[in-house]
Amino acid sequence: MTMALKWVQENIGAFNGNPKNVTLFGQSAGGASVDLLSLSPHSRDLFHRVCPMAGNANQEWTLSDDAVEICRLKAAEIGVTSQNSEEISSIGCARWLGTRTKSGLFPMTLTPRSS
Repeated sequence: MTMALKWVQENIGAFNGNPKNVTLFGQSAGGASVDLLSLSPHSRDLFHRVCPMAGNANQEWTLSDDAVEICRLKAAEIGVTSQNSEEISSIGCARWLGTRTKSGLFPMTLTPRSS
């Protein structure tokens, strides 16, 4: 999600949007997601407001006690073994999307449109 927010910051102007006026909205689990994004030092400066609806970061189902370990295992499945968040952030979006699709973590096909 952080990579998607970085993309929004870099490209929103092409859609007549304002990178200094980004609002995230989420319903149910999405509400918890946008709430958690506002707490993360990796994403909280990439948007300006959140609108969590029927879900927030304070739900008992929001975080697992072993969430960090689950993330490490999923990252290892797609070949990411670094523990350094700066290094992980530098991995290109195309590589992440390609490896997620191959591993079944991101079950969709992305086809670029020609202009």
